[in-house]
Amino acid sequence: MANATRPPLAWVALEGPSGVGKTTLLRALARQTGRTAMVEAIDGVTHPPSLEFRSRRELRAIERALVRLELARHADAVRRSADHELLLLDTGFAGPLTYSRGLDELLGPQWDVRHEILSMFASELAIGRWGIPDLTIYLDAPPDVIARRVRGSPAAHPQALAERHARVGALEKRYWTEDLASALPGRVVVVPVDGPPGRAAQRVLAAIRGAPALPTPSVEDGQAALTALGGPLRRGRSTVLGNC
Repeated sequence: MANATRPPLAWVALEGPSGVGKTTLLRALARQTGRTAMVEAIDGVTHPPSLEFRSRRELRAIERALVRLELARHADAVRRSADHELLLLDTGFAGPLTYSRGLDELLGPQWDVRHEILSMFASELAIGRWGIPDLTIYLDAPPDVIARRVRGSPAAHPQALAERHARVGALEKRYWTEDLASALPGRVVVVPVDGPPGRAAQRVLAAIRGAPALPTPSVEDGQAALTALGGPLRRGRSTVLGNC
């Protein structure tokens, strides 16, 4: 097999809508592969920020706090990689950006904070303090399956946020399977996970093992991801990263 002798991919991220089963799969895959599991940024802090907001100002503060958590998590991943750890990530490092773009589409331009988020990520990318995973596995399941899993885990998926997460998640699916998959050839793989956890884990493992031989992501790859996530520009904005 062509990939049999390639070096293992250092960072493999699991993406997908809230309730699809990322955390369950992360634990199962960590046990099976011996990789280090890195939980989602918001789950790795003692006092996570609230995700509820009543104004654009509050939303902006939440998203900026989440970006700072992602940057700290990225720095931790870099340190672990320097010690040759292979990492499994519960989401990559761009979650605030995909979510804020979804909110912009869902709620309208008066809630748009994504260009500020783009600017934060682009600034850190330019000095080597942010980047993208080697490979992202997008976990896909029908909406009714996801809704059932959310109802079965109310503590992890508060009902007050479930509907918003579901609607934004449907938009994020398009970003991953269309925009980012096109911008990052070979670095985004869609895996159906509507069956039992064991079968889903085997599918994800097969996707990781079957991934093409890819170089370590470059600054240009990070720029391509940010450009793809910038989405359609509004009047008066000359380029996706024009404010960076």
